Amino acid sequence: MTERAELVDALNIAFAQKYHSMAQFVLDAEPYVKPGREGLLAAIRDVADMDQRAAGQIADAIEQLEGIAQPGTGDPSLAAYHYLDLDFLASTLADALEQQKSYYGAMRQRFGSGQDAEAIFSLLGSVTEEQISRLQKARS
Repeated sequence: MTERAELVDALNIAFAQKYHSMAQFVLDAEPYVKPGREGLLAAIRDVADMDQRAAGQIADAIEQLEGIAQPGTGDPSLAAYHYLDLDFLASTLADALEQQKSYYGAMRQRFGSGQDAEAIFSLLGSVTEEQISRLQKARS
């Protein structure tokens, strides 16, 4: 497999992570929101919006490499998270974002020799770091 094909595969993993936004899932899961935690819900809505924009940027990067953006399927185990407490879901979302950030860092190192690859994985790392920061502020 060529490095370009490996890069497209790596970008498709990132695309699936953002396309099947866990933050959007949390919003759609109708979580239990305790009084006074509406700010956390708004922060999660911001994270979901950022995921949507990032998915578009990743799809553009894949197309520039003459690849096809393939979102795959979402994680069916997330169905067990419906109607749960928002704070629990926010914690789960924060863990997922930390895993994504680690993946983007590893892929930045793996494909760092290519300027386009470094740029997109650096951007994804920055976006995800901002998402984590917003969640942390809203959770405290």
